[in-house]
Amino acid sequence: MSGSPMRGLRRRVVLMLGTAALLASTAATAAPAINTLKAGLFGGRSDTAILGYDTVAYFADGKPVKGQDAFTYEWMGAKWKFASQAHLDLFKANPEKYAPQYGGYCAYGVSQDNLVSIEPDKFKVEGGNPLAHKALGGRSARIVVTMGMPALLYRWYFRAHSVKALERNILGFVGIAPIHETLIGLVDSMDASTRRKWMSKLRAFGRAAT
Repeated sequence: MSGSPMRGLRRRVVLMLGTAALLASTAATAAPAINTLKAGLFGGRSDTAILGYDTVAYFADGKPVKGQDAFTYEWMGAKWKFASQAHLDLFKANPEKYAPQYGGYCAYGVSQDNLVSIEPDKFKVEGGNPLAHKALGGRSARIVVTMGMPALLYRWYFRAHSVKALERNILGFVGIAPIHETLIGLVDSMDASTRRKWMSKLRAFGRAAT
């Protein structure tokens, strides 16, 4: 797989699964933490992680092995399938040890803000902790949200739940830190002068980040 960006997942001996192209991609901000994308360009989602393949088998057998419905374990909001009870027990005892890097999404796709369905036969096993390596580590981010309601109402009454989910499940998961927030409320009734002040402030944030 030399000469092309490695796309995929990792584990302790690190597992990296890949894809030949950015197929069935979706915006990173809208997706769950675990890859449940189906194969194909318009496959949609299922409730099963990494197309139903046994993540433990990549380490125990050195090859992709399809999991069975009889050996299923729910973790991180997805069903993980295994080829045997022994593999299920290994995963259940220490999911982080065997769980794929980047939640099972293609690492290259994550770096391009696309979450991509994998091709299970394209994989690589390396040393290292799968959750220790973050594809976008060393980068920071600022989330800017505009809304019709007062920003304080969104932050304190609604707890800014969607922003927090984005920070935790996507940006933080791939190693982005620190993450800053700018919440701009009452945009529908905002006068031209206030809009200009906000635009000036956002440009300053952008200059400071480069």
